[in-house]
Amino acid sequence: MRDVVNAGFRLLVIALVAALLLAGTNMITRGPIAEHALENNTSSRQTVLPEADSFEPLVWPESIGLTMFSSLIEAFEARRGGELIGYTFLFEPMGYKDKIPVSVGIRLPDDPSAPGVITGVAIGDISETSGLGSRVKDEPFLSQFTGVAADRLNDDVNTIAGATISSGAVKEAVKSAVLAFDTIRTDAAVAE
Repeated sequence: MRDVVNAGFRLLVIALVAALLLAGTNMITRGPIAEHALENNTSSRQTVLPEADSFEPLVWPESIGLTMFSSLIEAFEARRGGELIGYTFLFEPMGYKDKIPVSVGIRLPDDPSAPGVITGVAIGDISETSGLGSRVKDEPFLSQFTGVAADRLNDDVNTIAGATISSGAVKEAVKSAVLAFDTIRTDAAVAE
């Protein structure tokens, strides 16, 4: 009986030390991990709307809310010289294996009655199947979106054979970005 109590106490001490070490490691690495994520997101915003020189978090009016865009993570106003030139959105739709970070840039048109133009789509770190779902990061697929007028984005964008779930998720994220863009523009027009 005494041996069992000693063994249990030793295991308790080992588990406590391990838990303290893990907690300490988490506290030390939390900041650098958050900084790295912020740098990646900033880089993605610059990639999808390269004309912008600054990005400001979009403050959504209460009437719009984020609930209608379930996979929307963030939205930013893109500015050049202080002037609003477009928006960037980060969505994380569910792919085949995991969530796919999809950044979308949409530029405001010179003519307020014209649709915006998709300036770029970028995919963050993914864990989709290598050679299949991972191809959503490749240029042939992503280039289908660039330069498309927001009101012309339809089913002409081809999904990737063998990776329809992953490529379909990206396509739906871009459609959601267009919907968010249109909602913001409509709300801004009503506010004026």
